[in-house]
Amino acid sequence: MNKPNIVVLGSANVDISARTALFPRDGETVTGEQVLVGTGGKGTNQATAASRAGASVTMIAKLGCDFFADIPAKLYEKEGFDTRFVTRTADFGTGCALIEVLTTTGENRITVVPGANMALTREDVYAAEKEISEAAVLLTQRETHPDSIEAFLELGKKYGKPVIVNPAPALPIPDHWYPMIHTITPNETEAEKYTGVTVTDEKTALDAACVFASWGVRRVIITRGRHGVFCAEFDDSQNVTYSGNIATMRVDAVDTTGAGDSFNGALCAALAEGRTLVDACRFATVAASLSVTRPGAAESMATREEIDALYNKFYHSGIRIDARARMLANENGIFWRALTGTGEDGIITESDIRRAMRG
Repeated sequence: MNKPNIVVLGSANVDISARTALFPRDGETVTGEQVLVGTGGKGTNQATAASRAGASVTMIAKLGCDFFADIPAKLYEKEGFDTRFVTRTADFGTGCALIEVLTTTGENRITVVPGANMALTREDVYAAEKEISEAAVLLTQRETHPDSIEAFLELGKKYGKPVIVNPAPALPIPDHWYPMIHTITPNETEAEKYTGVTVTDEKTALDAACVFASWGVRRVIITRGRHGVFCAEFDDSQNVTYSGNIATMRVDAVDTTGAGDSFNGALCAALAEGRTLVDACRFATVAASLSVTRPGAAESMATREEIDALYNKFYHSGIRIDARARMLANENGIFWRALTGTGEDGIITESDIRRAMRG
């Protein structure tokens, strides 16, 4: 089965991360324990997460002409991205992020210098129009120039492609963008900044989602940290067709940098495969849980094998399928673990797989 293609418009940064037992106060110097230099930027992190989760990724990004540029470039090559639309500029340095990570909790503080990310233009995006027209899912954030994001949304609308926007950082979104956004994925803080609704539970999460829906967004996914993930779907008349909260598993966090990016990348990979909204959110939650158990940003993203193993253990232990049905499912890209078996003792049969193939 061919991997579904995702086009990611996003940032490319070099992350300089310092682990410390204490965050410094104003004017204070503290001693850190370790420095890591790696690849980051929400676009790069999410593209890496999507690739490792099973998608084929086309990247649209801008690097500088400095020595930092080789760091993300090498990652893209290693991950097998289509990099025809990753260009360079001599006018800006490659984006950079300075990260402090608290060793006791894994929490972080981040300062981002956008650099070349803000040099991405409409023309850079339109150069990938053919790839966008053929993609299963489009993904972007708020770390590139607004002109590039608007062009991405326009092409998504032109070709009827679902555009997923992770609105981070929470910069203003023009009103005319919202109807072109299929799915928006803020965290609780970002949801409040955009909608004015303080998200504290499932009810207030739905209230915030309804505000996004009133602006034209069809799906709203609010990541809530240890409280899980809230998702809601709306029809053309802004009526709620589904809403619910998905629990997340408890893990020992080492570094929370990139957890949201891991979620977004894995979410897109799952949706591109045709999974349901709920199942895609479950899959993405597992990916994010794995990412926080290791240091770094892009480097911490989980592989498909790791995600499947933990997903199956957490959500679908005990699900059984007969050999003929498994072969048919694998041949046709059917995610059988999300199905309900109708055979003896609930086993998934060939008939169940053929029913899933018909939709």
